[in-house]
Amino acid sequence: MRVTLIAPLVARLRAAQQGGAQAVVADLALGLTERGQDVDLVAPPGSAVPGVRLRAAPGGPFAADLLRITADSTAQPHRRTAPCDIEPPWPPSQAATWLHLAADLRANQPDAVHAHALDWPAFYALAAAGLPTVHTLHLPPLDPAAAAAARAAAQATPRPTFVAVSRACAAQWRGTVPVDAVIGNGVDPASIPFASTPQADLAIVAGRISPEKGTHLAIAAARRAGMRVLLVGAVYDRAYHEECVVPLLDASVEVLGPQPRHRLAILYGRAAVALVASLWEEPFGMVALEANLAGTPVAGFARGGLPEVVGTGGGVLVDEATVDALAAAIPRAAALDRMQVHRQAARRHPLSRTLDRYELLYQRVAEGRR
Repeated sequence: MRVTLIAPLVARLRAAQQGGAQAVVADLALGLTERGQDVDLVAPPGSAVPGVRLRAAPGGPFAADLLRITADSTAQPHRRTAPCDIEPPWPPSQAATWLHLAADLRANQPDAVHAHALDWPAFYALAAAGLPTVHTLHLPPLDPAAAAAARAAAQATPRPTFVAVSRACAAQWRGTVPVDAVIGNGVDPASIPFASTPQADLAIVAGRISPEKGTHLAIAAARRAGMRVLLVGAVYDRAYHEECVVPLLDASVEVLGPQPRHRLAILYGRAAVALVASLWEEPFGMVALEANLAGTPVAGFARGGLPEVVGTGGGVLVDEATVDALAAAIPRAAALDRMQVHRQAARRHPLSRTLDRYELLYQRVAEGRR
């Protein structure tokens, strides 16, 4: 089957990915290719995904279009991300690129298109292309323009198929578009080495550094619990980083910045616990899954799809989004059996199952065209 995957156009696909959606797209493209599917992966110029036929989008990356997400918590210290007061450019920066992509798709006629971008031009352009299309919803409907575009695309013929990455994410989209399936992200368990003997006083805080990720709360909770911290990830919101994170950095916090995925997998295994202090409705939670596969339990806030990822045996999630509650969860999580943590993650979210479900979905949407 000829399938075109389209990555979010806001960041290059690289060894050290900017976000979970980028990692998911790269894994899907490689996994489908290895299964014998005829896959084209469209990504911003400068992307690199070994083993995959890559086509550069005619423009991008559009880093200026990165969505600013408002964190939601009463926890202090805390900074809310204010809505942007600057009038967005017209036409939007991605519009020409998506029109070119739609024309190229019409010319090449793949059996199915699988889009992972949630910028509003993507929904309109792909609806106009008139091809069997799957949209994976990696974020809640936070952008009003994107939500309106998705709603309009749902009226097109053929109607696109909408997939959410968790039941929690699906619940947020229902009422905006019909959510046809929930397909959780998956990771190949063999890609993350299991570590049975972590450093007992070490916690890892991984992922983008931004208000909705609660990086400052995770560091503060680790310090309160007497833990050292590995801080791994790119600064997504520089003002938040300077205001809320930098004042917490001392000799107990090792700042590593963004890391290639193979290196990050090893770092997970060094830690006794992974801290996920999300202050928004987390759509899925790739950090939690990857940490669990290393055997590292999660201590975090029970937000969005995280309870679905962590399950009952992958960590300790608390309802109260405070430093005290998270600090109290750390020793409880660290006491869990690491082999059991690994096994339940490998059973619940293997990449093979995600690939199986998407292959069936592509077949279904392609047959609906005939």
